[in-house]
Amino acid sequence: FKVFYVPRAVAYHKIPSDPQKESSRLLSRAYWIGRNRILFMKDFGNNFLIFTLFLPIYAIYYIRLALRFNKFNSWISFLHGCVDGMLAVLIPEKKLPFSSISIVRSAVGDVRTILDLGCGYGYLMKAISRDENWEVTGVDTDSNSLRLASSILAYRDLIKGDLETVARGLIKKKKKFDVVLMSQVIEHLTKQKGERVLDLIEKLVLKRIVITTPNGFMEQIEESLDGNIHQAHLSGWQKEDFTKREYEVRGMGFRLIWSFSGLGRTNIKISVIIFRTIGWIMAPFVYYFSVLGASLVAVKSFGK
Repeated sequence: FKVFYVPRAVAYHKIPSDPQKESSRLLSRAYWIGRNRILFMKDFGNNFLIFTLFLPIYAIYYIRLALRFNKFNSWISFLHGCVDGMLAVLIPEKKLPFSSISIVRSAVGDVRTILDLGCGYGYLMKAISRDENWEVTGVDTDSNSLRLASSILAYRDLIKGDLETVARGLIKKKKKFDVVLMSQVIEHLTKQKGERVLDLIEKLVLKRIVITTPNGFMEQIEESLDGNIHQAHLSGWQKEDFTKREYEVRGMGFRLIWSFSGLGRTNIKISVIIFRTIGWIMAPFVYYFSVLGASLVAVKSFGK
């Protein structure tokens, strides 16, 4: 980016002059106020601990506003934002025990080169590669996904093409990677093609293969399709599909909450908070008893 400083510029902050309209405006973005105030004070406040003592006062203020304007859901949104803000401050997501990101990050291990097959928008790689000096090659069939992935700067190279075809080409070039990662990808292939890809990537890896996928066949969630024809689920994978190939398999995401029709698939904010809390509590059990998981993480190690 190019940055310019214009000392005579004037910025106007559009705020309603009517106090009632301003209060209603605050309630309409209660989640972001709850979350972002915490993040801002953590980074720029003089004493974050003292600030946290005032959070109950903010909560009382917002419930008063919510009751006054008959918008109780806005107060729930404010609490939801506060919870997310505190979690982001106190426990960075890739270090949150038994979260999907921390599980994948731990499975990847200490490496230098990664092949991210089916990289999509690159959001997972952005999360797990933070503060890492990895050389990551991303592969995807969708041009728009690759365009977005290129903008997050987590990838050294990006390759457009069919996963099986690209894998064969890399084998011909005698390419090797410390880790081959396929996160929420193999279910988008037919079972036969998925099996072929599993055979191929064993010829590309030096240390570990890491795969995440729904536990059994799961209908694709509508908002995840996003106009991409490659997003449809074509196969279902179970623990036995990987253990027969000598993978170690663990569970992620409490099935009762995060399956296609799970309790967590709701727009009722108070329910989201409750179910997410239950999910965090259950996460260790889900990890060790994969039958409870909405998703599986399968890891196969090579060499010493």
